[in-house]
Amino acid sequence: MNLTNGLYNFYYHDVSDCEVVPAGFRTRPSRFREEIRFIADNFAVLPFNQAIAEQRRHLQTGTHWQCPTATVTFDDGYRGVLNAAAPVLQEFRVPATVFLNSAYLSGGYVCPVVLASYADRHWARAQIEEAFEEIAPGQSLRNFVRNRLDRTVFEKMNALLGASLHGSELYLTTADLHRLPTDLIQFGNHTYHHLRLSLLARAEQREEIVSNDAALRGTPGYQPLISIPFGGADSFDEDTRALVRELGDGYLILATGSIRHRDQDGLLTVERMGMSDNKPPIRRLIERRLRGLPDRSAVASRFRSLGAGLRWGRLRQPIR
Repeated sequence: MNLTNGLYNFYYHDVSDCEVVPAGFRTRPSRFREEIRFIADNFAVLPFNQAIAEQRRHLQTGTHWQCPTATVTFDDGYRGVLNAAAPVLQEFRVPATVFLNSAYLSGGYVCPVVLASYADRHWARAQIEEAFEEIAPGQSLRNFVRNRLDRTVFEKMNALLGASLHGSELYLTTADLHRLPTDLIQFGNHTYHHLRLSLLARAEQREEIVSNDAALRGTPGYQPLISIPFGGADSFDEDTRALVRELGDGYLILATGSIRHRDQDGLLTVERMGMSDNKPPIRRLIERRLRGLPDRSAVASRFRSLGAGLRWGRLRQPIR
């Protein structure tokens, strides 16, 4: 496979066979191992903070990557990072950054999108429409919640459904962070509650970022980098951009795109490629992203949501 030189940021959520976690957030352990093997065999792999600093340097100086380079990150802090992902990362000596939400670390909350997916499968439609009068006919609760996730919706979803999944141990705990290999794993800021920042006032956005940073400061390997929840163009606004400049070293870390990172007005927009069981195989995913095409499975998943209710040289380099 011919790979264009550049920075490829691959990100995951959960690595497990836990069916409570939606397939779009979950990668089965066997697939994860094969993908990490592919990444280790076909890319120079760097820690995320080092890679994006190097990307900024390239853009500012007009220089270029000399080989395909990759990073691995995880969003939301699922328990599968410890149970399934970490042993594979150690086997292949691949570093990773885990972007954490402290509301989930505390054990008191579950991601409302996960709860909504659970309700779509287990609640009667009449029960959903009674609880959420503004939901459109045929619209899945997951789609409804993703688009409206402010603090009010967050608390409502956890009050209605949180008890259903509290025993599932979906997320890492604070104690778990100290069990992960410190030579490979770093941590970052994914905001406190994982709300849609574009729905919040600037002061609320600041509180989401600052309170999570305060909770994570002192954690070994913590880097004050801010990954935007949901990470699409509609999930942040100009207030977010200003706060990232001020609080996040000027990195706007997205959850979409390919390798077209750009530096404008002191803000480096970092693109990432999402990985899950719903995505095409990694080779095909890379090919489609480099051509600017959507993932077929992502398009199909969007329609379902609306209608549902090789090795070519070992380029690894030492971790610095």
